[in-house]
Amino acid sequence: MAVPGETVCREVAPCAAGRWGTIPVEPSTQYVDGAYAGLDSDGTVDRPWTTIQAAVDAAGESAIVAIAEGRYDESIDIEGKPVRLWGVCPAKVEIVGDVDTPAVLIRNGADLTEIHDVAVSGAFVGVGILNSREVRIDRLWIHDTGSMGLDIESFFSASATVSGSLIESAHEVGVFGWASGLTLEGCVVRGTLPTPTGGYGIQVRQDPGTGAPSTLTVSGSLVAENQQSGILVIGSSLTADGVAVMDTQPTVDGRLGRGIVVAWEDITGTPSSATIRQSVLLRNREVSLMVGVSDVSIERTTVRDTLPEVSSGDLGRGVGIEGSPSGSPRSTAAIRESLIERAGEVVLFVAAADAIVESTIVRGGADAQAGNAPGRGVEARHVSGAAPTTLALQGGIVDRSAEIGILLSGVQAEIDHTLVRDTRPNPTTGWFGRGIQIQDVEGTFSTAAIRRTRVEQSYDVGIGVMDASVTIEATTIATTHPRASDGSFGDGLVVESFGETRSEAILRASRIEQSTRAGVANFGGRVVIHQAALECSPIYLNGENVSGFDFSFEDQGDNVCGCGGATGACQVLSSMLAPPETVDVGE
Repeated sequence: MAVPGETVCREVAPCAAGRWGTIPVEPSTQYVDGAYAGLDSDGTVDRPWTTIQAAVDAAGESAIVAIAEGRYDESIDIEGKPVRLWGVCPAKVEIVGDVDTPAVLIRNGADLTEIHDVAVSGAFVGVGILNSREVRIDRLWIHDTGSMGLDIESFFSASATVSGSLIESAHEVGVFGWASGLTLEGCVVRGTLPTPTGGYGIQVRQDPGTGAPSTLTVSGSLVAENQQSGILVIGSSLTADGVAVMDTQPTVDGRLGRGIVVAWEDITGTPSSATIRQSVLLRNREVSLMVGVSDVSIERTTVRDTLPEVSSGDLGRGVGIEGSPSGSPRSTAAIRESLIERAGEVVLFVAAADAIVESTIVRGGADAQAGNAPGRGVEARHVSGAAPTTLALQGGIVDRSAEIGILLSGVQAEIDHTLVRDTRPNPTTGWFGRGIQIQDVEGTFSTAAIRRTRVEQSYDVGIGVMDASVTIEATTIATTHPRASDGSFGDGLVVESFGETRSEAILRASRIEQSTRAGVANFGGRVVIHQAALECSPIYLNGENVSGFDFSFEDQGDNVCGCGGATGACQVLSSMLAPPETVDVGE
């Protein structure tokens, strides 16, 4: 195994010399050696027990059960008292459980029980913990179980800390928690095998009957090559620090393959919460990090190379933050100092939610194309019946997206001190390549404030305002190329009215330069310009009336138009320009 930060694989635990290796020696220690041929076992070094269960039964409270090399075909039941099972090492000591009983079961008040340095396998659950607190599992190799690798459940109270352990090739769930507290430190959970109900790496859930949640803390660990979801949190809380979740596989019918899912318990309506720090989500499918009707904080985390769903070829979202389809409750997200890059459909998606994204790089949807996925950078969308989606982008970069850098549909947004650059056309159709597109959806108007931002090297349109109201201040729109498919458009700022409400843009203390067609193209909207500079474009201001709306420009002074030092007053033309299309947001 190897955990994040390690460069080579190693054994779960080293094997020391001697019959008992480095197992601690205490006066109360009970010794086990399955190879002992005598019939006079009493648990001493010279006359050890031949089964682990015999040693557990004889052990006093908190006594060590020292286990010598061997395969022990038995299911161990630890009930009502703590003991400390301690093998010489996992490569030499293996417990193989029965077909219908966990290989090791810790239950009903066996608080403070410990298991060290053994391998566990069997046709059922590897290690089961029921109604026991502060259980410690250290340097275990849990593998090839017929059901869950580790199962901790509580009807009263249960908690466990798992450290330095490898849990692999379990069935259904590698690690499962029900209304329990679970901590994983320096662990690997990998290769969980599918059943009709799962194949998850780690899953923790609220008990919907009592409302008791689970708490999951994972640090310095690897969750890899599991099925359906790497980590699934339902109605519970997650803290992940220094965790890698990668290569999650789809179900047997090609669905899902998500990295981390933070979701509400829909029976009780309880949201989950998650804090994810300094972690990596890599090469997962459909959605790498999905937040469903829950609250999440993401800091200094990388989400990379999200692939589409195998069965449909759809999606491929790096981070998806979504509220209830009915509009309530909502999700909230704060993303800071992170990198989200290369996703098939959209790198960062927000709907029926409130999201703040600070000092974060959103990059490269164009690099992971498949199916009909456009590869957009950031997309925020209104959901019918919900309060408006809100999005704040501050101090970040959105670059190398395909089709649209930032798409705002029926939302309330603030974009501040952000660089949007190198948006490419859709590689299949050659359309779009817009830096920022702000529009309505299902009759819901968008409103946005864009400040201290630079939009450069776009295609088709730099900033599009369509059935929306936008304020643009201290912002530069530079180098807008024509549409790649046919050479049309190429406008720095487009303001266009389609529906029942007139679009509006206020352009203040800003610069638009090197547009292929028009600096500002106004199609039936209201445009207010103050202290703006429009440079080096064939047309600086163009207005066209559209059905139901006449265009207007309001010059509030201190505006200049020109190129190469030859500047003058800005003139409005009507050059019979065709308006660009709105963008289809899909389902």
